Amino acid sequence: MTFCKGRTLPSRSWPWGKWADNEIRMQNEIIQHVQDTSSLVTYLDAFILPRDNDHHQVLVFPLMGPCVDRVLLLKMPPTARMPAARKLLEALEKLHQAGIVHRGE
Repeated sequence: MTFCKGRTLPSRSWPWGKWADNEIRMQNEIIQHVQDTSSLVTYLDAFILPRDNDHHQVLVFPLMGPCVDRVLLLKMPPTARMPAARKLLEALEKLHQAGIVHRGE
């Protein structure tokens, strides 16, 4: 978590290098090419966090709602999970329309 103007915001960090560079590149590509990012979460800020022996790249994201625990999520009835699934599919559609393809390594 990162503190910003008195608020705690979610953040994610990677060891400085290839993975961090790739994540920022992907985020910037989404911001530049996707016309409507309302269903996507893109970073607000980025900074380098020095560590003892190395550095970490940190991306700060907007707080979109409460964190949903996996156990709690699995206990929710499918009808309660359907709106989130729909939003996820809409976000993927926007990425695909912008020519951004997601895939594993």
